Amino acid sequence: MQHQALAGEKAIRGVLEEQMRSWNAGDAVRYGQTFATDATSTNVLDDYYSGRDALTARMSEILGTVFKDTRLELTIRNARRVSDDVAILDIDCVVHGCRALPTGMATEAGLLHTAMLQVLVRKADAWLVVAFHNVVKRKIAA
Repeated sequence: MQHQALAGEKAIRGVLEEQMRSWNAGDAVRYGQTFATDATSTNVLDDYYSGRDALTARMSEILGTVFKDTRLELTIRNARRVSDDVAILDIDCVVHGCRALPTGMATEAGLLHTAMLQVLVRKADAWLVVAFHNVVKRKIAA
């Protein structure tokens, strides 16, 4: 993993760890709590969501259907601070246990590989995602 050292790195990594724990538990509400109330999100289908509530509703839908009983794995590829309270994370994402995905999305049997960008902002004592963009990887590193 290549990334610049981040002040507050443990707390920032904690956001991703909570995303993985909550996804793997099928808990959309907990997953949504890692996002700011005014966060924006674009998923792999190019669907755009504005606000935590909209994102949480979509997560509830997919964690109960297409991604039910899957396991999320997030690995930071690159991380950098652009200010004391803003961090940008490039993340390699793998969803394990996928069964039925739209044509062209399954990159390996049962796996979905994506490249994710998350922008986190420190609000009070917590880091929250304010912007999220996710795209399907077409090439998988060997």
